[in-house]
Parts: sequence; structure tokens; C-alpha cells
Amino acid sequence: MDELQRLIETLTAMETLMEQEGEALHRVQPDRSGWSAAQHFYHLALATDLGLRNVRSLVAGKGRLIDHEAPPSTRMPELIALGHFPEGAQAPRIVTPPEAVNPEFLATELAAAKEAAARIAATGADLAAVEGRVVHQDLGAMDAAQWATFARMHAEHHLALGRSEEHTSEPPVTPISRMPSSA
Repeated sequence: MDELQRLIETLTAMETLMEQEGEALHRVQPDRSGWSAAQHFYHLALATDLGLRNVRSLVAGKGRLIDHEAPPSTRMPELIALGHFPEGAQAPRIVTPPEAVNPEFLATELAAAKEAAARIAATGADLAAVEGRVVHQDLGAMDAAQWATFARMHAEHHLALGRSEEHTSEPPVTPISRMPSSA
């Protein structure tokens, strides 16, 4: 199964959890992440929108963020090898959730993210063959396939956090900013 389909399935699981858990998703767990499950999902919806915009730009071959000269990310392959998205990274302000998440807005944003992923998948583009990169603030210059993988891994990470906010208290793993770099 490809990355975009896995992303769509993860976003669908978030929607299902929102329907099943309702108001319980808005309880903040200060000893865990300091966010509620709804805040994790809100953050993820906004970040996915930004990431998929990068994929769309790269597939279309136009956009002011595309850089054909930037060296490829050395950190994204490390993240892929790690196999999961680490906890503990500080969310950029642009995708930091508000204290109170509007459930209707969140539902709209998750649906829009699913639709965007489906539209990209429907192009049939071979993301690994798309030229150019867009720089991620922590991971470096990533190509279209890496952005799709990042979006999927990030979604799975926040789905797991959203589920655990309701049920467990597991220790965090190493944040991206503290991952060893091969550079």
C-alpha cells in the first residue's frame, strides 16, 4: 500500500476516533504531551495540509518553495530507518493547536487533508520520480516521496498519541532535533 493511501486510512481512523470518543478527546494530559487528542489531531491536520501542498507543488513542477539545488535530506532517511515518528519535538507556531479545538473545524480540516491526499494519488504520479525538493525546517530538503512519507509517519504518530492521551502514559522517544545526524 502506498504512502498516500496509508495517510488516508490514518486520517479516517482519526475521524472515527473523534466520532466514538466525542468530548473525551478534548481532555488535556499534562503529564504526557500537554495536549489533548483533539489538539494532536488539529496539529496534524494543519501540518498535513502544508506537507501535501509541498507534494502538489513538486508534482506540478512549480512553486516558490521548490529548490532544485538543495542537497537531499540526510535526516529523513534516518527517520524512515527509525520506523516511527519521535515524540517531543516542539511544533512550529503555525501548526500549534489552540487551547480549545473547534470540533467542526477539525472535522473539516481532516476531511480536506484526506481529499488532498486522494487528489494527489489520483494523478498517478510516481512521487519517487518527481524532481526538486522543498526544505523542511528540521529534516532538510525533501522530495515528493519523502514529503508523502513524512505526512504518513507524522499522521500515524499523532493518531497513536491521540489514542494514548485517552488510555496510557508511555514515555516519549527521542525528538527529531535530538536524533543523531549522519552529517
